[in-house]
Amino acid sequence: MVRNFTSRIPSRAACAALLLLTPPLRTASASLSLNGEGRPQSLTDVICPGRPRRECEVQLDVPRACSGASSDCPIVLYLHGAGGNIDEFPGTTGVHSAGYIGVYPQGEDGWNTNPKDINDCRWDDFGCTEDPDEGDFIASIISHLRSLGAGGNVYAVGFSNGSALAHRLAANAGPSLPIKGIVGMVANMLASPTRSGPGVLNYNQPGNSGNTLPVSVLSVMGTADTLIPYNGGSSEVFQVEGGDAFQFLPSLDAMQIWAQHNSCGGANSPETSEQQWSMDGRSGVATRFVYTNCPNGVLVEHYAVQGGGHGSGDAVIDGVSMTYDIAYNFIDRVEAGGVPPPPPPPTSSPPPGDGDDDDDDEESEDNNSMDNESEDFESEEFQSEDIQSEDFESEVFQSEDIQSEDFESEEFQSEDVESEYIGSEDFDGECVECFDEPTPWMVKNDHECESAPERFLESNCRNRERWRREMYCMRTCFERGLGYEGIDCC
Repeated sequence: MVRNFTSRIPSRAACAALLLLTPPLRTASASLSLNGEGRPQSLTDVICPGRPRRECEVQLDVPRACSGASSDCPIVLYLHGAGGNIDEFPGTTGVHSAGYIGVYPQGEDGWNTNPKDINDCRWDDFGCTEDPDEGDFIASIISHLRSLGAGGNVYAVGFSNGSALAHRLAANAGPSLPIKGIVGMVANMLASPTRSGPGVLNYNQPGNSGNTLPVSVLSVMGTADTLIPYNGGSSEVFQVEGGDAFQFLPSLDAMQIWAQHNSCGGANSPETSEQQWSMDGRSGVATRFVYTNCPNGVLVEHYAVQGGGHGSGDAVIDGVSMTYDIAYNFIDRVEAGGVPPPPPPPTSSPPPGDGDDDDDDEESEDNNSMDNESEDFESEEFQSEDIQSEDFESEVFQSEDIQSEDFESEEFQSEDVESEYIGSEDFDGECVECFDEPTPWMVKNDHECESAPERFLESNCRNRERWRREMYCMRTCFERGLGYEGIDCC
């Protein structure tokens, strides 16, 4: 039941004044700490307390080149899709090679960019404190990074629902959201309503919030996407109470708005070129739109993947992967003031997401696409292309030169986890009745705790903060000798 609250929003002028007058504080010892590749740091205890988020989690990935008392490395926020999570970002983004500071925030069943069944308030209750305020959430992360000495430009790379959030963050770019550029894959700006969700950083198009900051934009859309229509309009994601007020902009209209906002001379006449895309054994033509004559090194570009569905963010364009080679090439060109560096080489690394897009018409959201088929269990989170679905073996959790019984990869070892865990026969405490509650992802894909592979459980049961908090697969973890601290199952 959605509750209708009266508006209790402070004035935008007052909020802006406070933001400008209260810069983030830095202590003498504040700095950006280095972490190993695949082993991000947690900011959860700093960012999440007091927020209405059951699944709140924030990870920070700092390569050696970006560590220390101050850093000018680009800061890149990676925003998963609805129903997705941040689990595979540390192993797929490659920020240590790219020289970026990676930030992996966990959304609450996606992002609060449109009405959701789990929300307590109406979408137009801007003073609501019971539902996630995404603008404030991201702004607080950026503010904390600034206090640690991270002074680089801020970018957002979003997938599906995460792309919708990236566009909203860019539309509200300003002192608290200094967004330099975004890469949005398979979702774009809303045509209506003007604003939605809690807080003041909730405008859906640039200019409405008084924002005049230029923002570089790279957008990727599939012209045959049946979930987020290329030509705009309604979507099945809006089929909830209050969703009839929501409409997507046609993709090219959204790009024109961005080009006009950025004062691009070619806003009404983009240059076009045709390239070849390939994905999952299929191929076709991708039309690239470049909006020229933008001042201040701003770039505004769009790829229309002709015939592509909601998995078009996984496309390879002229032999170069959209995720993340083309995306990073775009960020690097913005960093270089709009001057393009040499094109990146093709990559063999897997694209992100909870789903393999074998059937590009399936429309269930995950990190990078909503196209995964649960019966095939082709998720990259748990398996690689050359592993059969019944093996439930993820390339994230295995290496060619590591045997399953020896799986000691430090990628999944936490420094604060002891070698002996509660859940062994040595535990002397009183036992409790344990149950197996699978994660939402496992439920959605019809997988059970007891049939999960050993390496999957080793990497999650006691090594993932969210698993420890929710105590997923409690009995199975205990029976495998991976029980949670303080829990002895009867």
